[in-house]
Amino acid sequence: MKITIIVPLRVTEGVYQARLRLEQISNNVPADKFNIIIVDYGTPKKFLSTLEGLEKENVSILRYEATKEIFNIGHARDLGVQYSKDDVVMFNDIDFFASTKMYNNIYEEVISRDMHNSGYDFFCVPVFFLSESGTKTSLELNTSNPFADRVIQRKIIEAENSFVEFPAYGSSAIVVNKNHYLGIGGHSREFFGHGAEDYDVLHRLSSYYSKGPRTADYYIDTKSNDIKNYRGFRAFFALYGIDIFSKGIFFLHQWHPKRIIPGYHQSKRNFALLENLMVKFDRTREQPLPLSNLSSTESSLVLLDTKSQTFKAIRHALPSLGQMTVLSESDFTNPDELINFIETYKIDKVLLLNPYGNEHRLSLYRELRNQNKSYLVFDRGALPDSWFFDPNGFNYDSKSYHPDAWDKPLTQEQDDEIEEYLFNLRNSEETLEHNAARKSARYLREFYQVGNRKILFVPFQRPTDTVTTYFAGPAESVYEFQNWVQFIANNLSKSEWVIICKNHPLEKELPKVDGVIYADNDAHIHDLISACDKVFLMNSGVGLIAQAFGKPVVCSANAFYAHDGIAFPVESKEEALKKIKSKLKVSQEKINRFYWHIIKNVYSFGQSKYRKTKAADGTDRNIVQEIIFEDIRLGERKIHLGSVLKGVTLDAPLFASFGGRDGIKNALKKPAPAVKTTPPVSKPSLATNKQITPQNKATPKNSTENMPTAEIITLNKSQFRRKLNKLVNTPSLFIKDAFINKKHRSTQK
Repeated sequence: MKITIIVPLRVTEGVYQARLRLEQISNNVPADKFNIIIVDYGTPKKFLSTLEGLEKENVSILRYEATKEIFNIGHARDLGVQYSKDDVVMFNDIDFFASTKMYNNIYEEVISRDMHNSGYDFFCVPVFFLSESGTKTSLELNTSNPFADRVIQRKIIEAENSFVEFPAYGSSAIVVNKNHYLGIGGHSREFFGHGAEDYDVLHRLSSYYSKGPRTADYYIDTKSNDIKNYRGFRAFFALYGIDIFSKGIFFLHQWHPKRIIPGYHQSKRNFALLENLMVKFDRTREQPLPLSNLSSTESSLVLLDTKSQTFKAIRHALPSLGQMTVLSESDFTNPDELINFIETYKIDKVLLLNPYGNEHRLSLYRELRNQNKSYLVFDRGALPDSWFFDPNGFNYDSKSYHPDAWDKPLTQEQDDEIEEYLFNLRNSEETLEHNAARKSARYLREFYQVGNRKILFVPFQRPTDTVTTYFAGPAESVYEFQNWVQFIANNLSKSEWVIICKNHPLEKELPKVDGVIYADNDAHIHDLISACDKVFLMNSGVGLIAQAFGKPVVCSANAFYAHDGIAFPVESKEEALKKIKSKLKVSQEKINRFYWHIIKNVYSFGQSKYRKTKAADGTDRNIVQEIIFEDIRLGERKIHLGSVLKGVTLDAPLFASFGGRDGIKNALKKPAPAVKTTPPVSKPSLATNKQITPQNKATPKNSTENMPTAEIITLNKSQFRRKLNKLVNTPSLFIKDAFINKKHRSTQK
């Protein structure tokens, strides 16, 4: 496994020692562990010679024509990630210096964290900004002392005067999983130039992996990168670099003269925007659109509205579709237009939602199948936290569930794994819809006065659901199925059987069946299944759950899981009654095989957040807002992101510089001090932003409103006393230091 290092740049006369510093990176980076992409974001022709001869086996140059635009470092970094072929990427600005040993240490850190499988993990390589003399000393040490890294770290730890100007523990040298980065959309398109863009990325990355509590005044920019006071977002982001520095991993930012590049320095404008973006994300989870994986040769058409919640929810799956074109299904008035578009633009695959969701989408879907075009159908699966991107159809009409795909012997190891999954499923509280806390089968039998009688459990579905409309089969509809249940109730001995029915949690208007017991709307479905002897239904996903409990399932409609040995389809209410009365035996071996197939080859898994809303017909609907995928399966392609990592205890050494647990707790109690705000900064007219499409065309950047930023300067009592003494005793030195400190602060982001 390799890591891709991304070096964003535009070579001009203002870039100090450009060739030398690129050669330092190229020569020091171990070729067997890293690939390097130098993103040339619009270097003028007269400076292109600086880049000549740098390409080699592990070094490539990606040129992006942007000579007429302001250098956009965020967009340059994004392009590098998009074209990377490795699972983990790292940002390495041209002025960063590290020895070969240091790069090896970074590589080992990535491997030890299993970051190609732990997708939500990330860290920052701390960057220490050297003075001019510090830069000279560090370079001399690296040529003469084999232990230079240790010597330099000691200088940093001991805060040797004149060596380091300031640190950045939460730096722009972010090390992150590629798929996760593309999924969150990379840098905001609203930034341009340089300044604050990396903090927005860190803000969103940290929302998936929070190492500790946010500071009380989190949105405030303290303008200080020290790790003494737990205040502002800089201190919080430092948590992602402090432990890395403790392992002896860091970058040195080499000194350079102040760069005079028109439009490049956008700190005031970008920092004014930053707080607005952070607050908006925390409120709405709005992020930039997911980025295409441009290293892929595959071209995909996504039939979704980019403003829809579903599009936003599946953002982490989209980069794996390669070069994306996103259009609404309504952009195609008929199936012929869709097929023509696919053939004209050489689309390899089409992603669409449940094709039975509306007649227009169904017509597009059927033509895709008629023309043998590749597609993926996305919808929710029948197991907790399950989703599918099915290349073979939807639900009952999909070949993914045909016995040829799953009815194969399992190894002992596979069988043991699926038995463990089924055990956990049976004993969990997780369900597709909201249920009350679990009780027990014994409790339900007592509560419903069942005694020694058998229980037939009947879960009703919604009349307007896709599967009860298009795959109703012999039952014809939910209302006709109720007639079947009424027939069963009238003909099943009440001295031997109790029928317990349960309406769908979102369904309130379904007529009642006589002679049966209705469970509470929030009664836990697992308890009802556990208590029953048989399950009678149309084609509800409850049937699949019931198989995990080893219960015989009698299906009156077309169900994707209704296969010989694991369920019992019927053609009439009379046959249903006969099956219910008879002894039915399921094959645990076949259930295990079927479950193994769907959880390993068909379903993706991810925890979800929902919002309840009203459908056009007035019925309640749950709309998925966000899916934190753990495993994604796109046909044969599998992406493992892993689970979201937990934070670190406040007793960990990570928080020592902030005073440990007590220091953090006290800092969180303190009210934020008054802030000094600056007026909005107008946006230069030069700015544009490019998005790469499959046709590599540029799209103009939208204008944005600017928000005020804030500056805080804090002094403790001892600092104040020292400065007061200096003002009284040596006023000339006080004025000189004040000027230097002001200049120093302005160089920090």
